[in-house]
Amino acid sequence: MNHSTNVLTEFVSKREVQRKQPRLRVAIGVIRKGHQILMVRRRIPEGNLVWQFPAGIIKPNTSGKNTVVAETKKETGVTCRVVQFLGKRLHPDTKVESEYYLCEYLDGRATNRDKDENAEVKWVDIDRVSDYITSDLYEGIRDALCRIQEEQE
Repeated sequence: MNHSTNVLTEFVSKREVQRKQPRLRVAIGVIRKGHQILMVRRRIPEGNLVWQFPAGIIKPNTSGKNTVVAETKKETGVTCRVVQFLGKRLHPDTKVESEYYLCEYLDGRATNRDKDENAEVKWVDIDRVSDYITSDLYEGIRDALCRIQEEQE
């Protein structure tokens, strides 16, 4: 077998392994409290991603809705409920399948309960969210934020 055949065989083998592994899925919550949105600053940026919305990995046999509610509570102390699925995409910075949910604040004081993953947790005025987002803001989130702003005018 020559070198080019070995390289091709190795490439095909790696692709086959990747195909068999399930893609990592993350649930992301856009939690609304009046005219504010809950945001977290990552301890370690990933690409352009520094500030983000609370998120968690969707484990097998778990829904995105349940994941976003549980992870928001665990990471920030905020209890929320999902009110709308906003869509999904392959995130441009993390390359992870991302599901987005608009959530309503129910209870709790926003604090950083996951200091290994996050550096800061804070409520941000809706009209300032784009100042914090350094990555490509998903169009479903952008549309939801615009609708909320229009409701408040």
